[in-house]
Amino acid sequence: MKQKTKLTSLAIFLILMSSLSSCALFKGAKGGDAILLNYQIEKGQSFEMTSSSSSEIITEQMGQTISIQMESASKMMGKSLGIQDDNSTRVEFQYNEMSQKMTSDMANGDTDYSKIINKLFTLDLGAKGEITNYGGFNDFPTITNAAGEQINGEMFQQGFKVMFLTLPDEPVKVGSTWIQDVNSELPYGGSVLKTSGTIEYEIIEKKELDGLPCLVIESHGLLTTSGVFTQQGMEISIDRKNNSQSTIIFAYTKGLFISSESSGVTEGIVDIPAANMSIPQTIKVKSSFKVEFK
Repeated sequence: MKQKTKLTSLAIFLILMSSLSSCALFKGAKGGDAILLNYQIEKGQSFEMTSSSSSEIITEQMGQTISIQMESASKMMGKSLGIQDDNSTRVEFQYNEMSQKMTSDMANGDTDYSKIINKLFTLDLGAKGEITNYGGFNDFPTITNAAGEQINGEMFQQGFKVMFLTLPDEPVKVGSTWIQDVNSELPYGGSVLKTSGTIEYEIIEKKELDGLPCLVIESHGLLTTSGVFTQQGMEISIDRKNNSQSTIIFAYTKGLFISSESSGVTEGIVDIPAANMSIPQTIKVKSSFKVEFK
């Protein structure tokens, strides 16, 4: 039973931790009301970022349906240390709260994140969303989460790569669209898992929220992930497709989004040839981020 749990934990990780490439195609309109979007947070600006996610994994195995639910939440403080020479913003973060709970037909459990609470770490957030110059993640201990999967600082880095949508190079206004090519490789089990596809973005509204001028951005992603890796001495292959959508509110005078709501469904197969097993899985994920400036 323990082996089955680890496979489903990996499925969540693959959805949440894929690295994304930059924009490939832009369609917009220039004009007096067009706005150039950049991540550029004023030096000294602090903010609190609250996130939550829920997921359900449904696996058909040996004539049985196995369901696993994961609930995660975190709260962290961020502070801009200033704009760097390459126009990126160096941001210092600190987790204040973090929790994860698993409920399943096989076992229940909680993840103990206490060893990373209050640890400081930094990254450089590029003007268009690229992340470089990570600092402090090497000090993160390896933690075994509620599903039995080991996570470390490198995996947290991967999570930050997908937290910030890629912004277009051209000014935008309501009706502007752009397409982000996705082409990434994630090291795992002595091999790599490849993700490819596209994410389409559209500016649907300009409005004021909490006293801040904002643009509302909707996205729709179609991604595929495949690869062969080794776990517990067995060769395992995966092939799955993900369909996701998000609504992001970007406060362009602050140089940061202030909320994001996302959902996605992944369907695919996990093959274990040595065990003569082909396991269909459906994974449903919802997540949200909220930013409050201090």
